[in-house]
Parts: sequence; C-alpha cells; structure tokens
Amino acid sequence: MPSVTLNFKEISINNLTVFYREISPTVKINQSKTLIILHGWNQGGAETWQEIMGKLALQHPDYRIIAPDLPGMGESEQPKRIWNAEDYANCITNILEKLDIKKACLMGHSFGGAIASIIASQSPNLCSELILLAPAIVRPPLSSKQRLTQKITTFGKQNLEKVGLKKIVEKSRKVWYKLLGSSDYLKTEGIMKDIMAIVVREDLTSILPHIKCHTIIIWGKKDNYTPIWQLDIIRRQIPQNHVYMLEDINHGIHLYAKKVLYEILKKVLK
Repeated sequence: MPSVTLNFKEISINNLTVFYREISPTVKINQSKTLIILHGWNQGGAETWQEIMGKLALQHPDYRIIAPDLPGMGESEQPKRIWNAEDYANCITNILEKLDIKKACLMGHSFGGAIASIIASQSPNLCSELILLAPAIVRPPLSSKQRLTQKITTFGKQNLEKVGLKKIVEKSRKVWYKLLGSSDYLKTEGIMKDIMAIVVREDLTSILPHIKCHTIIIWGKKDNYTPIWQLDIIRRQIPQNHVYMLEDINHGIHLYAKKVLYEILKKVLK
C-alpha cells in the first residue's frame, strides 16, 4: 500500500512568516505538476484540508501539493498592516516564486477562491488551471438597513473612539458584521478584524473576464454564504468554465461532500 508524507514547513515572505503543508510527489516525471490549495476565511488555516491533501496525493502521485495557512490564520503570522484580497494574492505569488514554482493548478475555497482568481487574472502564465469552490467573489449590494449601520459604524470609529466610547464602537461593529452574514468576525482578533472589514465587502467581478485558463467551478446548491445566484454571474464572466452543482450541500464543500469532490478532482487533475 503506497503512503505519503505530510510535511509542515515555514517560509518568510517580506518579513512575514507563513506556515504551509506540503506533500512531495512520489512519482517522478519530466515535467513536475503542482497543486496549490487556498483555504477560506478560517482561523484554523488549512488544517481541514489535510485529509483531502493525503487522498489526492495517493490518487495523483506525480503532484506536489501545497496548502499554506493564509497570513493571520492557522499558524501563519498576522500581516503588519491592513491587507485586502490583492495583498493576499501577492503574498501567495511571492511564495510560489520563492519555492521556484513557475506554473500550478490553483484551487481555492470561498475567500481562497477569490485569492486564486486574482492570481489567475493577473498572472496567466502562472496558473495552469483554476478550481473554484464557492468562491467569495461577488458581493451583493447593501440594503438600506446595512448602509445605515455601516455609516454608524464608520462614524463611531472616527469619532466615538476619540471620546473614549470604544464599547459603543465595538457593539456597532458586531451588528454590522452580523448583518453582513460574517459570523467569523466574532472569532477574529487584532488587525484581522480590520482586514475582514475590507475583504468581506470587496467585489471582484471585474477581474473575471481576465481569467483565461480553464476554470472548474464547484458549488453547493444549498449554499447560504455564497448563494447560487452568484454562480450565474461568475460563469457568465469567465470565458472558459465548467460547473459542477452539488445537491444538498452548503458552503463547506470540502467538509460535507468529500467523496463527490474527490471524484471531480480525479477527473480534473491529470
């Protein structure tokens, strides 16, 4: 029975320590293949992807599989300033360059899908194929209630903190992120709260037509975090794509549809 080894490593990118998991190929071929897995917004980082990494390595022994903990999540160091999604994409691109990876298949879930999409749109020579699992790319317009709460939150940050009313500011932020459907905010600490305030509202629809590589899109039909109407926008904007719709599955595709996901990836990863 063949076996694979999951290695835990660190790399320094612009004085930022990034932790990542790696499985090296057990079958050597002339042209190496690499799969990069980018997790969603998750304080545990890429830990929940370890089982999938191992199974994919057994199915595709010619692949080098890498799953970093995005900065500020898992074991990776927090950014030293407020980042947006493009900053995360630049960090991943720098990691690939430092690891001498010139071309890779990028697979991203949720926020990781947004990061992978930015890389594919900006560095087409780097991305051989793009696999998106319910990517957080399209952001719905704010309702009147959300716009009002946002204004109160912004006013509070700029003015209430000056007079020492930080508790009111924090309370308004919690209401704001609850309205946005971002329960992860309450689990987030330090500068990551400010980063989440940016990325949770970034609409990246404009980058989609610039994605030229073949794209696989996997979506759960019962996804409430990235509702299915967002899929219609994404599939119309990306020139080359193929969609897999998963019945009775929510946003956690890699957690609750493992068997189906394995079968899809078995076809995609060649």
